Amino acid sequence: MRPAAAFSTASPLFERIILGQGSDRLRNPEVEEKPEAPVPQVDYDYVKKLVSRDDCNVVDVREPHEVQADGRIPMTVNIPLDQVKEAFSLAPSQLNARYGLDLKSRTDEVVFHCRSGVRSEKACVMARNAGYKK
Repeated sequence: MRPAAAFSTASPLFERIILGQGSDRLRNPEVEEKPEAPVPQVDYDYVKKLVSRDDCNVVDVREPHEVQADGRIPMTVNIPLDQVKEAFSLAPSQLNARYGLDLKSRTDEVVFHCRSGVRSEKACVMARNAGYKK
């Protein structure tokens, strides 16, 4: 089982993916709790495979204006970071209905991404704190 993961879209076409910068390295005052383990890293090939699956759960935590200006990965759902805590506190069925994710339970895999990796790590911690395990 892979815990919730984070990755970045810092470079064009995701040539370079910066993923899951460990919580020991970054200090995130907006996040109430640190994860029990560092945020795992996933690479470009893993994300590419994930977005090609029917049960893809990749969440873009950038602001809508960033998504519009910079584009998005196909099959991703945009939930801005300031909505992640509330969104992932919903039951999976409510989260699915509101945002269009394909989550059946809190053990389904979710990968978060943003521009540099900072917001995706925060989102990953928030989802873990809400009970998501992968």
